[in-house]
Amino acid sequence: MADVPGPTGTPVTDIADEQWNPVVSINVNGVFNCSRSQLKVIKTGSIVSAASTFGQISMSE
Repeated sequence: MADVPGPTGTPVTDIADEQWNPVVSINVNGVFNCSRSQLKVIKTGSIVSAASTFGQISMSE
């Protein structure tokens, strides 16, 4: 997982699409693309995608 951070210390209302789109593209689409590629090879079994606690809680600067 890439864990590309988004803009920190910026109110959500002030984050431009140009700042946000790379974060989503790498963090979300990256996991999807890796899982899809792995499933083509393993055929059966499970893939467990994990995230750090920073994906669940915020951190002050």
